[in-house]
Amino acid sequence: KIIKEPSLVTPQEVASAAFHDAKRLIEQGRLREAQDKLNLVLSQQPGHLAARQTLIALLIDQGEVLRAELLIREGAALHPGEIWFAKAGGQLMVRQGNYTGAAAALKEGLSHGGADAEYWAFLAGVYNKLGRMEEAAQAYRQAVRMKPDNGTWWVGLAVALERQGHRADAHTAYQQAYRARLAPELKDFVSQKLAELGG
Repeated sequence: KIIKEPSLVTPQEVASAAFHDAKRLIEQGRLREAQDKLNLVLSQQPGHLAARQTLIALLIDQGEVLRAELLIREGAALHPGEIWFAKAGGQLMVRQGNYTGAAAALKEGLSHGGADAEYWAFLAGVYNKLGRMEEAAQAYRQAVRMKPDNGTWWVGLAVALERQGHRADAHTAYQQAYRARLAPELKDFVSQKLAELGG
């Protein structure tokens, strides 16, 4: 007689299967069920980075602020070098209208390193909302250095420079914006600005 032992399923296997299920449910628009699956993943593997990030993004989109905040704090503690959590925390604060808090969280996140162009552009936009134009310009410069074909960020840089009175530098940035990818309405705005600034 052959006695078959039941195969033991590890927590990692449970978490992996649940994460794949969650991604499929998201594609189908079944977001509440996806959240349940992602919660299962984190109960089995609290350090599962992709599951935590996915769940936080879902919660932010659905306005579930307190739960998202808790998961961000836990994630930042579990993954201290992961800048993603600083960005997510900043996004949450922006949704609440707390631009000062968002700027502080995003600036703190820079100490981890690894900020991409989108991170710098987001930080620049927050500084812009706060009227901190010098810091906005510095952040936009970082963003366009990494992705020079993004016309919207060149416009952001140009506006920040113009508001500081740096007309020549603003004109140059508007020229760069005009040569980059731009929506038609922004292209019209840039054309007008070039004419105003002597171009």
